[in-house]
Amino acid sequence: MALAALGNVLSGYGWLPTASWWLVAAGALLFFSPPGRLAIAAGGARLLLHGVKPGRYDRGGSVHLRLWAAERLAEFSGATSLTGSWLERYARALGAKVGQDVDLHSLPPVTGMLKLGRGAAVESEVDLSGYWLDGDRLEIGPVKVGAHAVVGTRSMLFPGARVGKRAEVAPGSAVTGTVPTGQRWAGAPAVKLGKAKHNWPKQRPQRGTYWRVMYGVTGFALTLLPVVSGAVSLLVASAFIAPGDGLGKGLRGAAVALVPATLSFGLTYALLILVGVRLLSLGLREGTHPTHSRIGWQAWTVTQLMDLSRETLFPLYAGLATPGGCGCSGCGSGAAPRCRPCSRCRA
Repeated sequence: MALAALGNVLSGYGWLPTASWWLVAAGALLFFSPPGRLAIAAGGARLLLHGVKPGRYDRGGSVHLRLWAAERLAEFSGATSLTGSWLERYARALGAKVGQDVDLHSLPPVTGMLKLGRGAAVESEVDLSGYWLDGDRLEIGPVKVGAHAVVGTRSMLFPGARVGKRAEVAPGSAVTGTVPTGQRWAGAPAVKLGKAKHNWPKQRPQRGTYWRVMYGVTGFALTLLPVVSGAVSLLVASAFIAPGDGLGKGLRGAAVALVPATLSFGLTYALLILVGVRLLSLGLREGTHPTHSRIGWQAWTVTQLMDLSRETLFPLYAGLATPGGCGCSGCGSGAAPRCRPCSRCRA
């Protein structure tokens, strides 16, 4: 599809394939837009896991293979990169029961065995997969989070885990059973620490449609970052491949252009991240802010940009360039936000 789009634009390169722009647009919508990715992943998971119930199954058996295939489909379709309000839509499409005013910032299980009560908050990087490999057995079970409960970042809810209403699971915890209503648990395995501490304002702010749309649009815009960077790298590559070149000469030119084109992609991507983080850091201030507000949206978007940077620009975080890269983005200079947005900032 990408080659067909290039062939349509670069008509001088006769060896590139071409296709109708309508076909290219339909393919782009299906494979690169959040609705398309959601439809592929959720639809495929529903078909692959049809009839699968909670229980124990053989490791390497048919159910395990179907579960593995559903997760790989979600990964390769790009559904695992969905963010914002698209995660809630993805969860519902998989069959999960998601109540009103839910803040979901982690991937739902492909099994759809998830129930989130009204006002529940699940912070980022929480394992909700709902299955566990124990020796030669695969255990699959539902995960339930009660109304107004909070599950901290990087926690794990094992199959059959249940977090009661208004309960709180501390970040980095592993819940294997039931967290009673109104209690705070922490640790791996999680144990009771006392009553849940609700440090945010009691009155929830109003949640309008505007910020839900903004989160959805922003998530789609983030997927365009590699597209823009790729366009720049193609411009660099075109300097090494003349329009009249045949297939053989074009491939030789592409081989020569590989290094400069790759560097241009990385530099453009880094520049987009840098400018985005710097601009979105303006006006941020410490405190408790609604998720559906300007500051909440800015903090969330900065976090998404930094996560994308860590994944795509890994060499900057694993070598001598790390201090310079972090310094440019504002880390340590006071320009970047000091907090990581989480679901607790919803009130």
